[in-house]
Amino acid sequence: MKNKQKISNLLLKNYLILYFFTTILFIITFILFLNLIVDYFQSTNKKYLYMSLSIISFYILSLILIVYFYSKFTARTFLKPMQQLINGTKKIADGDYSSRITINVNNEFGELKDAFNMMAEKIDNEIINRNSKEKKLVKKATIDEFTGIYNRSAGLEILEHKFKIAKKNNDILSICFIDLNNLKYVNDRFGHNTGDEYIKKCVETIKKEIREKDIFMRLGGDEFLIVFTKTSYEEAEIVWQRIKNNIDRYNENNTKEYELSMSHGIETLHNNNFYSIKKFIDSADIKMYKEKKKIKKLYNKLAI
Repeated sequence: MKNKQKISNLLLKNYLILYFFTTILFIITFILFLNLIVDYFQSTNKKYLYMSLSIISFYILSLILIVYFYSKFTARTFLKPMQQLINGTKKIADGDYSSRITINVNNEFGELKDAFNMMAEKIDNEIINRNSKEKKLVKKATIDEFTGIYNRSAGLEILEHKFKIAKKNNDILSICFIDLNNLKYVNDRFGHNTGDEYIKKCVETIKKEIREKDIFMRLGGDEFLIVFTKTSYEEAEIVWQRIKNNIDRYNENNTKEYELSMSHGIETLHNNNFYSIKKFIDSADIKMYKEKKKIKKLYNKLAI
């Protein structure tokens, strides 16, 4: 408010100065012009008349030049900085919070520029901090903090979207239901910290082999799901085989007392063969448990 009052007073002062000089020159010109008219009727001396006309022309030209240069000075000192302030304010209003004003004047407009840039800087920092907090909240709402992959809620929401698109376009969509074997045994035998390492290592192994377009989520505990967009059953099995080979390589070089082991079940949506996501996931789940039973029988035989 204080700067605003200063600028208003400064503008008023300059307009008064311009008005004063213009009025004085106008009065002088008017008086000379009246004298010239009187002389014109009273004198026959043309030389004198021409001289008077020259003086009047000089004053008129001086008036024009003074008004012109003072107007330029006023525009450079007041109008241009004011327009920059207006443009900067509009940019801030339009969401360009990085906008700054760069005017080099040593008057109240300079103070207003500094105050504006300080305000813009604070707004910009506030927006950056707010966006950062929002991203953290979004990440917390969508990412499983323990594994760094999609949590159940966010992952199933993505799957639902892809399921609807696949049904609408009659595309193929595959999913792989994964369950970690022997996690309870690892937890009971070696402790939950080791069990946590077991889960993280399994997730890391899977992430290395899936593609960028694949969606990987944790359903809860030791259950996971991979979504393969526009991928056939055979193509999904190829990806799983890469995961299995990676697990085997890890187990060959593993010096720990346990091995990584997972069971999987792949199901594919094609020709609208599933009417709901639940049945789609349940079918993959059933296949996974069939494989899990086979693996348990194999372990039991080896233990005998």
